[in-house]
Amino acid sequence: MFKFLRLLVLIGGVLINLPGHATSQISLLDVVEALQAKGHRFLYSSDLVSDQVSVQVDEISIRALQIALPQVALKMKRVGLLWVVTTADTAKHKVSGYLLSLDGDPIKEAIIQVAGGNQVVHSRHDGYFEIVPGSENEKLEFRAPGFQKQVLSIQMAQESPVILLPNSWIESMIVTGSRYRLPLQKDFTSTLYLSADEMQLVPALGGDSLRVVTTLPGVSSVGVSAKPRIRGGLQDELLVLLDGVELIEPFHLSDFQSVFSTIDDRTIDSVDFYTGGFPARYGNRMSGVMDISTAMPISEPQTEVGLSLFSSFINTRGYDDKGIPKDWILSLRRGNLADLSNITSSDWGEPKYLDAFARMGLTLSDKSNLYFGAVAVVDDVRLNNDEEKAASKIDTVHLWSRFDHQINDSLYTAFVFSLLENEREQTQRIIPEANDINEPDPEVPGFLDYQQSIQRVALRNDYSLVFDSNQFEFGLQIEYVRGDYDYQSKIDRGFLGELLGGEQQVTGNSDLDVEGWSGGIYASAQVSVNSKLTLQPGIRWDFQDYSNVEFTEHASPRVGLLYDLSQNINLRASIGRFYQPQAMNELQVVDGINHFFEPQKSDQAIVSLEWESERLQFRAEAYYKRYRDQKPRFENLFNTFVLLPQMEPDRIMLKPEKGLVKGFEIESRMDLTDQLSGQIRYGYMNAKDRINGRWVPRRWSQRHTAHAGLFWRQDDFNFSVGMSWHTGWRSSVLPASLALDDTLALEKIINNKELKNYFSVDISASKTWLIGKTSITLHADVINLLGRNNIAGLEYDIDERGERVFLNPNKKKVLPLAPSIGVIISF
Repeated sequence: MFKFLRLLVLIGGVLINLPGHATSQISLLDVVEALQAKGHRFLYSSDLVSDQVSVQVDEISIRALQIALPQVALKMKRVGLLWVVTTADTAKHKVSGYLLSLDGDPIKEAIIQVAGGNQVVHSRHDGYFEIVPGSENEKLEFRAPGFQKQVLSIQMAQESPVILLPNSWIESMIVTGSRYRLPLQKDFTSTLYLSADEMQLVPALGGDSLRVVTTLPGVSSVGVSAKPRIRGGLQDELLVLLDGVELIEPFHLSDFQSVFSTIDDRTIDSVDFYTGGFPARYGNRMSGVMDISTAMPISEPQTEVGLSLFSSFINTRGYDDKGIPKDWILSLRRGNLADLSNITSSDWGEPKYLDAFARMGLTLSDKSNLYFGAVAVVDDVRLNNDEEKAASKIDTVHLWSRFDHQINDSLYTAFVFSLLENEREQTQRIIPEANDINEPDPEVPGFLDYQQSIQRVALRNDYSLVFDSNQFEFGLQIEYVRGDYDYQSKIDRGFLGELLGGEQQVTGNSDLDVEGWSGGIYASAQVSVNSKLTLQPGIRWDFQDYSNVEFTEHASPRVGLLYDLSQNINLRASIGRFYQPQAMNELQVVDGINHFFEPQKSDQAIVSLEWESERLQFRAEAYYKRYRDQKPRFENLFNTFVLLPQMEPDRIMLKPEKGLVKGFEIESRMDLTDQLSGQIRYGYMNAKDRINGRWVPRRWSQRHTAHAGLFWRQDDFNFSVGMSWHTGWRSSVLPASLALDDTLALEKIINNKELKNYFSVDISASKTWLIGKTSITLHADVINLLGRNNIAGLEYDIDERGERVFLNPNKKKVLPLAPSIGVIISF
């Protein structure tokens, strides 16, 4: 009671003595206790916060305390529901701070050790630790039962508090090469990562930060699509997860190059992006994984409102520690584009998109958390001109719940239950006069009507176990899926269709209902053989049992190793088998295929060498991918940048007998000054298929790729410039003229021409003004600053003269100079 009265007197006295926000000298301990009485939670050492330390404040508030703490060489930051007070400056070589869990709870009796040395200290009951390394170039190891081991540089360890991640985020992936972490907040775990600033600073079309993955080594791009082609693979070889839930159609305008991501990047905490050799917990895709995690837990209440040329959005986040502690994120974005023709050099018509995201987390206990989430995506693209009318509409809804539980100090489990509803409609008319686009008419020259409906119920359960320096993961997933398809078409492919060995007139009529089960189990381990060698064996077993295909099962073993050649040099290697069955939404009905194919198979080997110093990182990696049992696929021979490619005359089916991709990548990152950093990347890739006994390069096989970037960060102003160059995508060049009855062997002409080299200079800048508790950020991006005419394909004009046909190619340009400007208000 006495303490409570003392706090009332303290708060009242401060308010009386500070009229008009006059500054007053007051005990730091009194300020902290007054804020605690208001409901704020603090973590501090009595050595730092006491009644012997005084500060000048103009009011009792968190903001005033943040401003006052540097007066006494202290600072504080938000971690979960806690405010952590620590020293602003440490003595030379001395590292001190707090060791916390993700929930902000102190971790006591943890081991803090200089890497490779004998000096060991333990954290106190409040998580506080102190250690004096021999030099600033050494690294510190942090270990505690039930948590993942962290290895941090002195510089990172000084940025207290140090967060240990639970076993659910076991870093078994460190053995595997080809992994990038793209955090929007500070990342404490990744051995190779893009910094938070880089994620936000990389120039991106429409300000879509997730497009940064298209600048990574081994990713083929001509600047339009946000959906990456990874190391020679097809775009459908990418697995996208959000908080453990597999997403379908995670990119807007997916019927036209998947231009934007469907997740508001300002709600994301981190993205783990794998370009090969991913661990056994990930299955059913062959080339890459994009594992997205939203912010958990919420560290600061905040609302943002943004407006740009491309989109408008609002998102809000907050937390409540009364009763059952809870936090939440809500986000809504709407596309502002009436016409994208100035960006893609194509007549798009009216592309519209909308996405919404919601997630709530409940802290049931210090060992259990429950989350609920939802994503809704709407795409609507319409085209009207004198020759055709077309429409593409896609509605997708994901609902899920996730339960995380720490069973004991060594064992952790996570359950994820999810529901999916996906509706898709495609309509196109080739007509000489006006006609209702929603009324099929078999008398028009050409039409396509397609409706698809997918429902999915899925359950995933993962476990992770840690003992000593070894880790073990295992889990299962199972899903029931139903798909309904209704398709009608009449397509006139004309002279080109017949020339390429197909039919001039193609008709289709399908009405299918498919349902079935799929799933799998996996197990992997991370075993420390000795202080230098770590092994990661793993295996998956998956099955698929749909109503119109035979039961299939397959096992995919994988193994990786990590060898520390020295303190700063690591050698990584992995080899494994990866299977990819067709998902329910991937049935190729619009191309006349009414059944699923056997799972595709890829064997991959990767070896990489990494070197790291305080200001410089370097990585060199070589990879080899061999494809077997590839399903037939459909491509447009000359130009892929069309609204509905199935209607085009150059649509062809490829039946590769096998595929082969090999290449290597070199990457360097450097911190030139405290404000200026840079990166340089180079990649070589050769991707090809064997078709009718002949090796044919894949269209997107960019033999040489180079990317360079500079990033300037200083307080409230950021600026970056990026330069991308690669050898051109491939296309198919036909003879200048042909006889009317000629045909061409497809394997001899497909992708026989390398187009003009691609080059783009992109810039991004942002400036922030702070007005009270509100910040206003003005940002701008310019893509293809020099306005270079980059070529992505060809189209042919056909001129019939007597017994011969003359073919005149036209180059299709993409992405001219594309500026974007916007404003974000945060409060």
